[in-house]
Amino acid sequence: FRVGFRGWRGVIPDTEFVWFSDPDPANPYGRGSGTAMSLADELETDEYTAKHLKAFFYNRARPDLIISPKDGNATEGNMKRLEADWLARTQGFWRSFKPYFMTRAVEVKELEQNFRQLSLVPLREFERDAILQVFGMPPEILGVLTNSNRATIAASDYLMNTYVVVP
Repeated sequence: FRVGFRGWRGVIPDTEFVWFSDPDPANPYGRGSGTAMSLADELETDEYTAKHLKAFFYNRARPDLIISPKDGNATEGNMKRLEADWLARTQGFWRSFKPYFMTRAVEVKELEQNFRQLSLVPLREFERDAILQVFGMPPEILGVLTNSNRATIAASDYLMNTYVVVP
C-alpha cells in the first residue's frame, strides 16, 4: 500500500494492514460497500432537510409579502413609486414592526411556510433513529434520552462496546 500522511510518503506491506471490507456482490474485486451505503437515501433526506431549513433562515428565495392594487389598474410608474416608498419606510432594523399607512386600497398577501405541516422535525428524528438502528448503536450514547432511564443509560456503554465497537 502506498500511504501518505502530512509530508511523509511511503510504502507499507499488506501484511501490516487489517482491512475490514464488505465485498460488493456487483463488483467483488472492488473496494467493497460499506454499511452506510444502505443508508444513502436516509442520509440524503436528512441532509436535504437540514439544507432546506438553512435556506429558509438564510435567504428563503421568495418574498414575504405580495402587494397589489385592489382595483387592478395600477401603472408601472405608480407601482415603482409604491415599492420605493415601501422599502424606504420599512427596511432596516429600527423600522421593523412599525405599521405602514396608505392612502389607496391595496391588497397585501403574506406568504408563509408552515413547518408543522412539513413535519421536518419528526422526519429528522425518524432518519436519526433509522441510522442508529442500522449501526446497532444505543441512542443513549448520542444523548437521545426520550425513552431512557438510569438502567438503559448504564447498559448503553456495555451494548456499544459489545455489539458495535468489538465486532
